[in-house]
Amino acid sequence: MLFPRPLTDDERRLVRWMIEHGDVAPAKYLSQLETAVVISQCKCGCASIDFQIGSSPPNIKAGMKPIADFLYGPESEPFGAFVFTCDDILAGLEVYSFTDAPAPLPTPDELRSFDTKTTEPDAAPNGSPGGLL
Repeated sequence: MLFPRPLTDDERRLVRWMIEHGDVAPAKYLSQLETAVVISQCKCGCASIDFQIGSSPPNIKAGMKPIADFLYGPESEPFGAFVFTCDDILAGLEVYSFTDAPAPLPTPDELRSFDTKTTEPDAAPNGSPGGLL
C-alpha cells in the first residue's frame, strides 16, 4: 500500500466517534481529523494506523497521549482501541489484542467503555502501542 493515503470511510467514522466520546473536548481534534492522512499501518496485520496532519509527521519524541480509549469484542478475549496524540496533534489509531490475534477495525457500535473488571489489572496489550515508525 502506498502512503500517504486518505483514511477510509470506516476509519474516519470510527476515529470521529471515538474523539466525540473520548476524554477531551473534541472540537480541536475533529478539525485535525478533517485533514488527517494515513502515513503508516501496522505490519502485524492489525488495523492500527498513524496519521499526519498538514505537512509534518507527528513529533514522536514528545510521547504518545491516549485521548479516547475503548474495548470491543467478547469480554472473555477483548480487543482494545485508542486514539492518540503526540505533542497535542492527532497522531493515530491503535487497535490491540490481549492475545496473539491481530486486532480488527471495530465499528463504533462495538465499542464499550474500558472496564478494569474485564481484564486482569496487570494485563498488557500484545505488541507495542502506537506503531509509530
